[in-house]
Amino acid sequence: MSDRNVTASLVHALSAFAVGACSAALANAELPAALKELQEFYRQTDSVKIVATVEFDIREPLFKGHSAPLVGTGSFEHQESSAMFRTRASADPRLHILEGFDIAFDGNDYQLYNSAANTLALQDPKFGDGQLLPVPTPMPNPFYLPVAFLAPDEDKCPGCQMTLEFVRQSPKWQSAEAEMRTLGNSDGVLKLNGGSRDGEQYEFAVRLRTQLATHVANDGPGGPAHEEVGVIERCRLDGAVVSDITFSDYRPIAGTKSLFPRRIVIRDLNPDAKPAERLLSAIDYLIQSVEINPKIDESEFVIKPRSDTAIWNRGVLQGARPMQGSSEP
Repeated sequence: MSDRNVTASLVHALSAFAVGACSAALANAELPAALKELQEFYRQTDSVKIVATVEFDIREPLFKGHSAPLVGTGSFEHQESSAMFRTRASADPRLHILEGFDIAFDGNDYQLYNSAANTLALQDPKFGDGQLLPVPTPMPNPFYLPVAFLAPDEDKCPGCQMTLEFVRQSPKWQSAEAEMRTLGNSDGVLKLNGGSRDGEQYEFAVRLRTQLATHVANDGPGGPAHEEVGVIERCRLDGAVVSDITFSDYRPIAGTKSLFPRRIVIRDLNPDAKPAERLLSAIDYLIQSVEINPKIDESEFVIKPRSDTAIWNRGVLQGARPMQGSSEP
């Protein structure tokens, strides 16, 4: 699923970064502190729960008969532990993008529940050649947006779900310094290889900033200066920005020393349009809560259908089948 198909948010949420070209000059190629801290943060995370509210701003029609602009709200919840995960997402039905999806993996089955159609699909976790089945997420998972430059979401796997295992094992961590030397970087701006989107090659520009922490463990003001990711841009090879992600309101996560942004805004852009017409769509996440290494019961990763849910098991319709202890997913 491309940024254009899911993006949304209020433009006023963007920080004061001036973006428009992914430019950078060759300089020091050591992995900066902000990226080292991100790498360590995800390495130390064995489980996570995150809840966010979402605001959509869609300026470009998504399909024939779909009017624009459209503004609406939604919600996003994700929990993950020991290679198992569950993601719930919904949006205002008037947006015509998703009306309630529940995606899970319990170690055995990939499960996709569509509340609008009341269908549950079960799939094997691997293809016949042993490769993991790419599982799209109904909208970008905000927990992984700070490492969007790891880039599983490309033509090879559009809209694919990131996982803790993917982030920890990504070869991008090892290749980043070499890429920075080759592509160039300057203080506060890193350039990294991307992949392809709609057949076109792209790069990432990661814009860093250093500022005083506005919150400490007791949620009060003050704190030492820290380096953080401010914006991640997806750029054409000519430097034009086709999408960006802006991070703000970093705060500590309870029980840790790590900071995490409480506001994340994704924009999908048309760099060839007039400045006032470049925004195609945007999605604005307000993080309500984030927990690191909570204990999660494995039953949370099993979607229990309703008694009248149509179940597709490996492509075979089994009809409505009640399940013991079933409830509304």
